[in-house]
Amino acid sequence: FSFINKCPYNTGYQVQLTIYSATMDVCSPSLVQVGSRRYRVQQSSSPMVIESAPVMDTLLEPEEGDLDNEEEDQWDPADEAAVQEEAKGVFVSRYSADCALFPILIGRGGSAKKQMEEASGAQIIFPPQQQSRNVVQVKGKSRAAVCKGCLRLRLAIDSALQSRLLDYNFFLSFPLANPLSVQKFIAFRHAVTSDTAFSASGLDPSSFMTPEHLHLTIAMLKLYSDEARYRAQMLLKKLQPQILELLAGPLQVHLQGLEIMNDDPSSIDVLYLQVHEVGPGNRLEQLCEKLVQEFASNGLLSPQDIRPVKLHATVINTRYAMRKAEAGAQRQQFDGRLLLQKLSSLDLGVVTLPAVHLSQRGSFDKETGYYSSLAVMQLN
Repeated sequence: FSFINKCPYNTGYQVQLTIYSATMDVCSPSLVQVGSRRYRVQQSSSPMVIESAPVMDTLLEPEEGDLDNEEEDQWDPADEAAVQEEAKGVFVSRYSADCALFPILIGRGGSAKKQMEEASGAQIIFPPQQQSRNVVQVKGKSRAAVCKGCLRLRLAIDSALQSRLLDYNFFLSFPLANPLSVQKFIAFRHAVTSDTAFSASGLDPSSFMTPEHLHLTIAMLKLYSDEARYRAQMLLKKLQPQILELLAGPLQVHLQGLEIMNDDPSSIDVLYLQVHEVGPGNRLEQLCEKLVQEFASNGLLSPQDIRPVKLHATVINTRYAMRKAEAGAQRQQFDGRLLLQKLSSLDLGVVTLPAVHLSQRGSFDKETGYYSSLAVMQLN
């Protein structure tokens, strides 16, 4: 789900959606917790892609009675504290939210926005397209109406963040690029692209990872507000003393041995290097678990993304080639049997992990070539 140049609010905004056919036990469906509320979740099976489908409004179905009879004791105290009397009889509260959220929050034909306003009695005001400030206002004739509007808006944002419509925009990472690892990776790429024996594999040269982008991903994040990004920055800063105490010295990994994500080497999407911690203990695993737990408990990690970390260093991903292809191009796998036969023991050497970065997807530092960082937690 992406936007080009600007974030249009027109209700007919078109995207490509992947719709999942559902099999749900009506009597006892699985539930997901959003704040203090529970939602029924349809279990997905086979995907079906629909081209140019309009953005839908509500993605999570609330449990019966969850949003009925919204009394004051159901409001978030922070919502009520943020309400200000702007003028006599006019109350207002403000929410930080990126424009990428607006088409989902507004809905087709403004239906989602209208539903929130009718249910709360408050007005939800999105900033004009040309305005760079990403603040949504909730206005009403009473403090109670504004609190109800804030509740509705907050639940809608939580729902959007947990949906497949909204892509990850940040991630926690370990940079791997150093002079030796980059040199060895470039030699590997040259060995593959210059050997005519690999020409029939269907591997597009643009599928290789950019050497300066080599990294390990700890967790994918959806940080779609100034407030969320600030909290993530402060959390990394807060955790640094604990992490340094846990590590008690340099943390090194050995990048050796090619593996594939799927089970069929004749049809590969992702090729990666295995990651082996150097030295005794399992400090790397403990560090990753600590970060995932802390980001989850602070509401910065979606429930579906709370899982054990499988560290791997991607070297080839056919999605990279697809991004550079013409619009509508399909992702093309490649036959990696010969590559694995000849180069499966690829070794990029031992790398000292210098820091944990809060990295921004699709944005790169002009000096280092690595992903732009919102925050950096040094490990040494």
